[in-house]
Parts: sequence; structure tokens; C-alpha cells
Amino acid sequence: MSDQELALELGIRAEALDGLESTGEISDVMDVDDGQVPTVHEPPMDNQYVDVTMANQPNGDVRAGTLGTHSSRAGSIFSASSRSSHTPGRVKFKLLYIPDPTRQCNTLLEAKKDLGFSLRSIPTALSDKLIALFPNHVLIDGRMTQWKDGWTLTYVTEWLWLMTCVSRFDKGNRFEVNYMTWRRFKTGVVKFDAEIVDSLLCHDCVIGGIDYTIDYGNPLYEWSNASEIITFSKNLRSIRGLAMWPPTKQLERAGFKFHLLVDLTLINDRQHAIRPATCLLPLNSPIPDDTVLKRSHSDCGAHVIMPGDAKRRTWSYLRSQTPGNELWLSQEYVDTLSRLGEWRAFLLGGEIIHVVHTYRDRSKGEWHGREVLSYWSLEELKELAQDPEFTPDHLYKADEGLLSERNQAAEAFYTFVKDTWAELVRMEKAEGGTLVSLSVFCRFDIGFIVRNNQPSYFVNEVERSLTTSLWIQAMPEGHHSVFANTFSSNLYRWVDNLKNPYI
Repeated sequence: MSDQELALELGIRAEALDGLESTGEISDVMDVDDGQVPTVHEPPMDNQYVDVTMANQPNGDVRAGTLGTHSSRAGSIFSASSRSSHTPGRVKFKLLYIPDPTRQCNTLLEAKKDLGFSLRSIPTALSDKLIALFPNHVLIDGRMTQWKDGWTLTYVTEWLWLMTCVSRFDKGNRFEVNYMTWRRFKTGVVKFDAEIVDSLLCHDCVIGGIDYTIDYGNPLYEWSNASEIITFSKNLRSIRGLAMWPPTKQLERAGFKFHLLVDLTLINDRQHAIRPATCLLPLNSPIPDDTVLKRSHSDCGAHVIMPGDAKRRTWSYLRSQTPGNELWLSQEYVDTLSRLGEWRAFLLGGEIIHVVHTYRDRSKGEWHGREVLSYWSLEELKELAQDPEFTPDHLYKADEGLLSERNQAAEAFYTFVKDTWAELVRMEKAEGGTLVSLSVFCRFDIGFIVRNNQPSYFVNEVERSLTTSLWIQAMPEGHHSVFANTFSSNLYRWVDNLKNPYI
């Protein structure tokens, strides 16, 4: 496959990346398993992968040893690593987590306003090390004191916090979690650095890395130029035996959105459900005035153009927003979605663990989210949505009717989401012939539509990557550990099945 063909397949961004400068490397991998937290070191001069553990010495010195040292076969991508081998019974898996650079904040004020951050407590020894390694992913308000002995309140990215919980799951007996910066990961893959590649292969699974569902030409990824993205993608694909969650190929497919649209349309037809009419917008074709334009490889509404936005509904503008081969889709405008918002249903292992109702105040450009307390039935929503006084404040809590009615409405919502999830997982497993990341975690964004007097739920988006907002700020107090433990349990089962040669 030529570079040009690969660029077309992956949606590589081109001219917009020219001239970007990359900066120097920072710290290597950090081992934080079993409550033992290492001192953060700069990469050693010989660039070996370093496993640093606390030494039992009175002066608190650390003992550093090498792991997975590469042989003289500089071009090799295989490693005699210390990965877990699959044997019956409980196995402790080694994970490597790489935080996504697009989810960082430069100041505490930014972090407090960012949906991707949350105020969470982390063991103090660990938080100190994470701040040194990821200063833009973990921030502390200097006015805050320790939450309790040995714990510190931090503004931390949701997924980094979640991975600290994964390391402590089942008293630390299921996972050993290590950390690596994006910069080091990217450099190692682009240069095909033998030591860094070995350090990747020493782990049973790499968590994160790069999110192909969003605009991965983002300057925060620090690409030197467009060709570096192509080199990165080619080299990453060529590392045989490297397991990643979510799997790279699944993220690539999801990034184009159109594949998901086709799958959901087929599923909805089987369910006799309704969804907004959506189609690809061919280059230079007439642009409808009354539809919503949505771009592939995007998130957080960054490339959504509403009806009436005449300045941006031109091919001159649309082409300026597609430096690679991103796609534009035209979706039927749904008044209820724009006016009343949508439900965000979080599924772990196919079970709905958390539902948040969200809406965007477009006048201020702000998102608002609240835990869903109860549900209206679709028939009730059909009638209520016609009332101009019915607002998002009324949608997220159905405060009328009988308990039996509210329970039936909740059951209908849950059944729609879970049945759609199950069908989508089956279709993606058949398509790829392998385990799918949706079996561990995903978020379904649900709207409702009325057509020909028939109301219906529909899936507006499916999020599956490590840039997905978890809306932890809207999670009920005391539910965070349940979420983290359930995620950890499902991730363990996924990695275990991935390593099992008999499945």
C-alpha cells in the first residue's frame, strides 16, 4: 500500500500540519502497581526501558533495573518480554496507559471548566508522581489540603483517574499499570526505536495511544509534518503482537462515522424504530438548507453546522475543514435533539451503569449535564415536546404519574439501548472476526424523534475511545468506585479472552 493510499484510508491530514515543531522528550514509563510508587526519572542515556521500584532502604533511595533489553537485532519488533502467559486461573496482566494529549489543560482554571477533568482523590504518593509525569493532566489547587491521610484532591483527567483505579482493582491483584507519555510513544513508533517498541511489547495490552475517531491531526499530537503521521500509522500497524484497547482498526473504522450509520440503520429497521435520515454529502454537491452537517473524525460538536449558518454552509468552508479525506454527512434536523438535548447512556459489559441527560446552551457554548432520575414514556414525550414550556429541566426527571408508569418507561429506554448495543456488538464482531472494544465500554448518545405521529428513540452517536467524556461530574456520589470496579472487571475479561488461544 502506498503512502497516498494509506493516507486516504486513514484520513490523514496534510497541509495543515506542515511547519509544526516537536519538542523534547520527558519521562519514560512509570510502574505504580501494588501501591509502590517510583521516583520519576529522565530517560537513561542508553534509552533502555526502565522499571523503577521502591527499594526497602532507610534513605528511600530507588533501585532501577532494566527490563526487556533489546538484542543486537535493531530492526526486530519481537521481544522476549515478561508478559503474562495465559494459564488457567487468575493471571495478573501488565497494562501500559498513554494519556491522550488532546485532553490536557494548561491551567487550573481551564481544568475546572473542562468536562474531561474531575475533582477526584488520588493516593498522595501516586499523585505527586503523576503530576511530575503528566503536569497537564493532573493539577492541584494550592488552597486545598489533603482530603484525608494519604490522599490528595486533584483535578485530573477522567481516564487517568480511572486507570489509577484499575491498578488498585481487587487489591491490586489483577493489573500492573504502567504509564508512558504520548511524546515518548509517538517518538518510539515513528523512529521504530527498538527499546521503546520492546517496552510496548512487554505489556499484555496498551491502553490508549492514539484516537483515530477524532481529529488526530490536532497540533497537540506534535506532528512534525503530514508524512510523520503516515510513518506513525504504518509503523504502528507493523508491530506484530501488540495488543491495544481500544483496537486501532476499530477506531479507524469508527472515525468515518458512515460505517456506524449503516449498522445502526439496519438495526433500527429490525427494531421498527425511526432514526433521522442521514446521507453522505458528495463533494461539490448541493448543500441542503435544512439539515445538520456533521464531519467525520471529530468530537464534542467541533464540526457540527446547524441550519441557518449560511457562512459555513459553503463548499469553500467545508473543504477548508477537511485537510485529509474526512467525510461530511447531512443529517435530518431533529428539533427535539437541538431544543431538549439527549441522554448519554454508559454501558460496561452491556449493562447500563450510568445515564446523564445533557444539552448545550448554544448562546454561551456551554454543556450542561445531570444524572437522569426517571423517564417519560415515548408517548408522553410526544405530547410534552409540543409544549414550548417543556425544557431540558423537565426532560431529565419525570415527576408525574404512577410508579408503575415510570418503571415501564425506564424499562423501555433500557431495552432499546441494550438491544441496540447487543446487535451492534454482534455486527462488529462478524465484520472484524475479533473481540470488540464495545464489549468493555461505550457511550450511546440517545435522542428521540417523532415522525408520522410515531415517537421513537434513536442512537445519535456511539463513543468508544479514551477521549470520551465520562460525565463523572454528573455521577451520583458513591457511584464512582462502582463504575471503576465494573470497568476494571470487564477490561480484565477482555484482555483474558484476547490472550486465550482457545477463544
